[in-house]
Amino acid sequence: MAISFTPLSEGQVITASDLDGNFDEVNDYLAAGIPNSDLANESHNVCVCIEIGDMTAGTNKIRGFRVPATFSTGGLKLREFQVYRGGGAAVDTATNLGAVTARLYAAYADAYNNTTAAAHATATIVDDSAAGFATSASTSEAFAAAAALFVRADVATNDAVGVTITLWFIAEHRSAS
Repeated sequence: MAISFTPLSEGQVITASDLDGNFDEVNDYLAAGIPNSDLANESHNVCVCIEIGDMTAGTNKIRGFRVPATFSTGGLKLREFQVYRGGGAAVDTATNLGAVTARLYAAYADAYNNTTAAAHATATIVDDSAAGFATSASTSEAFAAAAALFVRADVATNDAVGVTITLWFIAEHRSAS
C-alpha cells in the first residue's frame, strides 16, 4: 500500500481540504498496518533485564515474565542470554564472588526443579572470577505471543552480589501483511 499525497508546491496557496486529504492518506496507511515490505528492517530488538540482586551461597531465585499476547507473528526470537555478577569494589572479597549459573525455561516446574535438560539457554560465571558477565548466544529459540518464560539463578560456593540476567530478542514488526 502506498501513500498518494496531493502534490504541494513551494509558494502555493494550500487549502484545508488538501491538507486534510494528505493527513487522511497517512491515517489510512497507518490504520491498515504498515506492511513489513515498506520497512528497511522487518524486525526490532527487545531487551528484558531482570534484577535478581544479592544472593547467598547455596540458594536460587526464580523470576518470570510473559511475552505480550499482542506480539507479532513469530513471537520473540532469543539472540543472547547473559548473567552479570557484581563485585570488585575494595570491600569485596572472594566470599561474595560466588559462581552463578542462570538458565532460561519455558515452564515454571522446570525452573523450580532445575531441569537442566529443559533449559533453553544457560550462562555461568565461575567462582572467584572478577565481576562481569557470561553470555550464551542462540539463533534457534523462539517464544510465541503470550508465552510465560522463567529465569533461574543459582549461586554455589560463595555469596554473589548484584546478580542480573539480561535477555536479547528480535521480533518481527506487527503488520497487516
